[in-house]
Amino acid sequence: MRPILPGLTDRERDLEALVAAAAAARARYLCANVVFLMPSAQKKFFPFLEEKFPRLLKQYRKWYARRAYAPEAYRKEISARMHRLRAKYGYDQPLLQQYTTYMSNLVRGDLGVSTRHQDFRVGEVIWPKIKVSSKLGAIALFLTFFLGIPIGELWDLEALASDCAGDGVYEFMLTSAPLNIPGGVGSPPNALAIK
Repeated sequence: MRPILPGLTDRERDLEALVAAAAAARARYLCANVVFLMPSAQKKFFPFLEEKFPRLLKQYRKWYARRAYAPEAYRKEISARMHRLRAKYGYDQPLLQQYTTYMSNLVRGDLGVSTRHQDFRVGEVIWPKIKVSSKLGAIALFLTFFLGIPIGELWDLEALASDCAGDGVYEFMLTSAPLNIPGGVGSPPNALAIK
C-alpha cells in the first residue's frame, strides 16, 4: 500500500477496502507509507495534481515545500489508522515474526497465493512449468557448448574487437563461406565477419 496519497487514497473506508481485499486474497504481509516527494518527483506530480485534483495542490505545496515527507502529525494519523486496520484483519504480528514465517514457508517451498491465478498457490502454478523450463535450459546449454564455443573458436574475436574499436563501427554481418577446394571431400567453415 505504497504510497498513500494525502487527500486521494487515505480515507479510512478506502484503506479498509484495500486491506479487506488483501486479506480476502490471502496476502501474507501488509505495509503502508505516506508518499515521499523529492523535488524531482514534485516536478512531475504537481502538474498532475493541478490538472486532476486542483483543490489539493495548495496543501501539497505547503506540506512538501521544505521536506520530502508529509507532516509528522499526518504520518502518525495514517500510522494509527493502518495499525487499527492491521489488527482488525490479522496483520499485526511483529515484523520479525512475519519475516520468520515468510522464510520458513520459503524453505518448505510455499511461495503463497498467486496474484495472477488467485485460486492457486504459486507452487501449483510453477511446478508444472519446471519440466518445460528445464528442457529449454538443457537445450540452451547444449547450444552454448556445441555451437557457441566452436563459433568463438572459428572467428578471431580479438582481431574483430580491435578492428571495431579502431574505426568505431560495431556493426557487421557474421557468415560462413565454404572454401571450394578442388578434390576436397569436405570444406572448412571459413567464418567471415563482413563490415
